[in-house]
Amino acid sequence: MNDTPPELRYTGSVSRVLKLRDQLLTGVFARYVGYRPQGESLAGLALQISRVIPRVRYEVVYESVRHLAGMLLTRSVVFSEAWRLAGNLPQLQQGNPVLPWTAQRVREAVPVQVMHCELSQSRRGSWGGDFRMRIMAGTSCPMTISRWWSQGFCGLLARRAGYTSLRHGYPFAHISELVNMRLLAQLDPEHSRDDAPGFREIGCTGALQKWNKRIIQFRFRKQGKEHWPCPRGYEHYCHECHVGYLDCPAATHRDTRDQNT
Repeated sequence: MNDTPPELRYTGSVSRVLKLRDQLLTGVFARYVGYRPQGESLAGLALQISRVIPRVRYEVVYESVRHLAGMLLTRSVVFSEAWRLAGNLPQLQQGNPVLPWTAQRVREAVPVQVMHCELSQSRRGSWGGDFRMRIMAGTSCPMTISRWWSQGFCGLLARRAGYTSLRHGYPFAHISELVNMRLLAQLDPEHSRDDAPGFREIGCTGALQKWNKRIIQFRFRKQGKEHWPCPRGYEHYCHECHVGYLDCPAATHRDTRDQNT
């Protein structure tokens, strides 16, 4: 898999998905946190959603949220619901209700974002990493999926994501540098399980690379042609840093760690 498979295509926009998700959260779902919608309140929820989502009939929205009847809407539940609807806008606009994922029924190219990496060995003793990814659009969004990748494959994937060879300005140095990269995975029923979608083919698109290269540049203290100083004045490599990506856009893990541990 040295090259991105030619049939691997995604015509949507991750930024638009996230924008619509946030509009649904703040404009509709936030006021329902702590409630158990049913009857008229469930119908009202569907109506408000249909007013935010462009060119989607109320009946389609209602069928997409009917499973929420009587369910306690926690912050995590409404976050997932808003993302699931936003990530499946084309299906909704075609008049197809979008239900929670139960099985991967068709091959589907979806954008994923690497959220976590943990260095580990395979059963044969090869070094690599356990990676956890968030599905950002499609029938299974916003589920998380996991894969183990060898160090060699991580290097190939890094080049697809936007890193360069050693001879150029942005070489890949550590497998944790795949964290926060956005990629395109071909979900496939043949590689899926009952509890999670799976894939074999993975690549990247120009739009996803644009996101990746911004982060990659930060990790090399650059922002376009300008210098981008480390927010904390550090000089070590970002993959050696204790600061997490909740506090720094160049980080390679989520949470900021105690330097004394």
